[in-house]
Formats: sequence, structure tokens, C-alpha cells
Amino acid sequence: TSLENLRKFSELYCTGCGYCQPCPKGIKIPLIFEAYTYRNVYGLHDLAKKTYLNYANDEKSPGATAADCIGCGMCEEKCPQKLKIRDLLKMVDEKLTAL
Repeated sequence: TSLENLRKFSELYCTGCGYCQPCPKGIKIPLIFEAYTYRNVYGLHDLAKKTYLNYANDEKSPGATAADCIGCGMCEEKCPQKLKIRDLLKMVDEKLTAL
């Protein structure tokens, strides 16, 4: 139902605006959060995991993840949604690597 989808979005409501970018460590926050939305809102677990792992493990240019975060908070200062991005990155990493 629509109400259920809204509840799922409320857990991590990233609009993908990109205001959190650039991250000094190169973490592509909107891409990571989009992968989580595939899982959490749409139930596309395989796509979510594949998207995240392809980003994190790209042979030519592996993407930075929560493990690379230095906790500077620059992303959170710029986020219009006031997301706790540092905490959410860790949560998303745990959930998408555990699938």
C-alpha cells in the first residue's frame, strides 16, 4: 500500500539531491542510499546487493564505503533532509553486505 511504502521511505529518505557531495573520501552517498531504497522500499534485494557490491568492488575503480568514512560530518551539514548520514552509511553497509 502507499502508506506502507511511505513508512519504508521514512527510514532513509534520501532524495538523491547530491548536496552531500563531494565527500572528501569519495563516498558516493546518493548511489549507496539508492541501492538501499531498492531493497527497503521495493523489495529488490538482489538488485540492491548487486548495485552496492558492484560499486564497492569495481576492479577499475572501487567505490568508497562506510569503512572509508572519516566522520568529518561535511555531508550532514549540507543535507537538506537532515539525515544522519554517517550512521546511515554504516547501517546500509551492514544490511546490503549481509543479504
